[in-house]
Amino acid sequence: MTTAGLARDLLAREMLALIASAREGARRVAASEATDGGADTHDKEAVHDFRVSLRRLRTLLGVARAVWGKKRLARFRDELRCYARATGVLRDEEVLVETLGGIDLPESARGAVNAWLEARAPEARARRSEAVVLLREGPPRRVKAGEHGKRVRLLDRSLERLGERLQFSRAHEVPADALGLEAIAKTARDVLSLAASDPEDAAAMHALRIRFKRMRYTAELFADLLGDEIAELAKHAAKMQKRLGELHDLDEAIGRIREAEGIEVQAREATVAALVAARAAVAQKARADLERLEPVLQRARARGDGDDGKVVGTQTTA
Repeated sequence: MTTAGLARDLLAREMLALIASAREGARRVAASEATDGGADTHDKEAVHDFRVSLRRLRTLLGVARAVWGKKRLARFRDELRCYARATGVLRDEEVLVETLGGIDLPESARGAVNAWLEARAPEARARRSEAVVLLREGPPRRVKAGEHGKRVRLLDRSLERLGERLQFSRAHEVPADALGLEAIAKTARDVLSLAASDPEDAAAMHALRIRFKRMRYTAELFADLLGDEIAELAKHAAKMQKRLGELHDLDEAIGRIREAEGIEVQAREATVAALVAARAAVAQKARADLERLEPVLQRARARGDGDDGKVVGTQTTA
């Protein structure tokens, strides 16, 4: 466990590193596009790594509102959400291929699914090209972000301005350990509000997965400061994120195959049946994991609940 300081210092250090990571991820996505007459140099991990950097950064922006103020950070969070959504379709296509490739299918159904995926390949390449244009040029000027109604800036410009704000804007003198406990308690409350949901409820499980991501990223940020219990919470959250991610990927694949017009009926039904069986096995594990995890979540929530339940900065630093 390290000595507590100001939340500003911890958050700025971690977020500046994520800004650099997001910039590098965007460069890799752009560089992976075909550049020599059609040869596909697509970097399959580039989109994933880029989106993870954006998710982590957006999570920490939520925590950082107690330090820099909600209004000062709202536009950045909304802009990053815009880029995350726009590049999400690329990752979804990659995950669909991986999910369908990981299930056992009769030979005839496997051939039909592979042919369907191959037929979709040009569309996937077109979407990658659109993503590169978005990252290089930004969205059309008419695209607005959030309640403030300002247009979405070029990603690199938005990240540059965020870095400047973190380094030079006035900030509340919030103790890092107090903010960490409060932020982790909030993620625990958010998770517990959905933890009893039926694993058959795909929408609830997807929402729960997002909340576990926030818990993981928040706990990892403060783990060195708050000790082994918080580090262990981060590991639990990472496990649940992965488990619920498997569930979500299967739900998405089931929906895609059910609507697929390019697969003959028998092969489509066999594929859906295999996906449903795989989902049932994952859902059973998720239910058991959630039951075991509830006491850990309750402790995390209780540890961060103070007298008023809120950290408020009363002084600012330049």
